[in-house]
Amino acid sequence: MTTTGSGVSTLLGVLYFCYFWSSYGKGQTVGMRALNIKVIKTDGSQLDLIGAFLRYIGLIVSIIPLFLGVIWAAFYAEKQGWHDKIAKTYVVKA
Repeated sequence: MTTTGSGVSTLLGVLYFCYFWSSYGKGQTVGMRALNIKVIKTDGSQLDLIGAFLRYIGLIVSIIPLFLGVIWAAFYAEKQGWHDKIAKTYVVKA
């Protein structure tokens, strides 16, 4: 029973982030709206669902080594985490 709950939870997380990071959600999750930031592609356009899914997978990869890929953004000149580099995205002011 726990495996089913975990699978549903994972699926809901994927759907949430893919929807809101994509052009359907205007590049902003609920929390990003509160902070007045959004995700865009490096060319300035909005992500499609495939790009948002790629960013989500990149986020998982960034978290696995003790969040090193996420922390990287604080020290990288372009302020991109590994997941942003993988998906070719930036987080900018909305």
